Amino acid sequence: MTPAFSCANCALGPADKTGCDRCNCDARYPCWKHKEFIGHFPLILSNKDKEYTELPFSVPWALIMPYERQAIANHGQTLLQLAKRGGLCPVELLAVMEQRSWVTMPLLRAWQIIKILMEELWSS
Repeated sequence: MTPAFSCANCALGPADKTGCDRCNCDARYPCWKHKEFIGHFPLILSNKDKEYTELPFSVPWALIMPYERQAIANHGQTLLQLAKRGGLCPVELLAVMEQRSWVTMPLLRAWQIIKILMEELWSS
């Protein structure tokens, strides 16, 4: 069963990469009811992060699903709960995937490591 998510602001949908069609928010990822977004975990990007156009709006669920326990340890919430609340920033996502607590690191460095992990996932 596919989770029925939507815009984090209005709980409706659908949205595209420019924002939600219903509430006109500045969503950085599509609402989860949007068929093209199903199967992806959202990434939170600050206004400053928006300058980095190589950063995606989401990552495949398959990338983060094995780390549910670490997400709970780090954030006290399941991955599904985190996704409903907007997801994780790339640095938080990497900490969960490396099964460790969060530490400060440059955003682009975290994204480089995540990309390598995604490539490893797809090549296996």
